[in-house]
Amino acid sequence: KRKLDISGSLTSWPQDVFVPIHERWVGSLQWGKRLAEYAKGALAYNDDYLYVAAKVSDDSPMQNAATEPMHVFKGGDAVDVTLALDPKADPARTAAAPGDFRLILSFVKGKPTAVLYRPISPDAPASAHATFQSPVGTTSIEEVRVVPEAQVAYKVDTGLQNERFWTLTAAIPWTALGIKPPPPDAIVRGDIGILRSDPNGVQTASRVYWSGKTQTVVCDVPSETRLIPALWGELLFEGDNVLSEDSILKGKDTDDFIPEAPEMNL
Repeated sequence: KRKLDISGSLTSWPQDVFVPIHERWVGSLQWGKRLAEYAKGALAYNDDYLYVAAKVSDDSPMQNAATEPMHVFKGGDAVDVTLALDPKADPARTAAAPGDFRLILSFVKGKPTAVLYRPISPDAPASAHATFQSPVGTTSIEEVRVVPEAQVAYKVDTGLQNERFWTLTAAIPWTALGIKPPPPDAIVRGDIGILRSDPNGVQTASRVYWSGKTQTVVCDVPSETRLIPALWGELLFEGDNVLSEDSILKGKDTDDFIPEAPEMNL
C-alpha cells in the first residue's frame, strides 16, 4: 500500500483514478490524430486531508501573475476544486448554499498558494468578506482566505510528443478548511477544473472543467467567482480504498444528472 506523494510528482497516484478534464485532438486522415492538448485531475481523501492532483499540457507551464491571492483565479494557471458538503441542499440549485466551497491551488509570486472561497460562512470575520463587481453584476463571498496549512507542489516536464506539461499535487487539512470529511460512501456534489494562462502568463485565458463544461467565462470577475452547483457532478467518497487509508475519487460519465454531468467515485 502506498502513500500519496505531495512533491508535484504523480508517481504515487494510480493512473486509473484520474478523470479527463479537457482534450483537443488534431490531425488528418493521412497522418492520423494526436492529442494536442490535455488536462486531467484526481481527488483523494482520508480523515485528515483532501488530496488533489492534476496534469496539464501547457506551452507556458504554471504561470500565474496574480498580485493578490484572492485574485488568483484571474492570474493564470491553477487547479480549481469545488465541493458541496450539505447532502440536503438542492442539487439543481444555481446559487451557493451552506457547505459549498471552492479551493484554488496555484503559485502566486513564486509561492505555493491555496485560496478558499466560501460564499456562505456565518462565522467568518468581516475582514474575510469579499465583493467582486463589474458593470454587469456583483458576487459576494463571505469568506475568502489563504489556507497556509495546505501543501502544494508542482513540476514541469516534457511528454512523449515533446509537449510541455505541468503536474500539481496538494494536501489540504480538513481542519484548516474548518470542516469534517464526508463519511465513507457519502455522495456529494463537486467538480475539478483547470484555469489556463495566456502564452505570456499574464492572465487567465480559459477555464475547463470535468463536469461544468459551460463554465468558460474569463472576462467578468463576478461570473468567474460565482458558484453554480447545478453544473457539478456527483462524488462518491469510497470507503473501500486502494492507497493505505486514502480513499480515491474516480470518474465515469453518466446521464443521470441535470444538466448532463459525470459521476466520480472517491
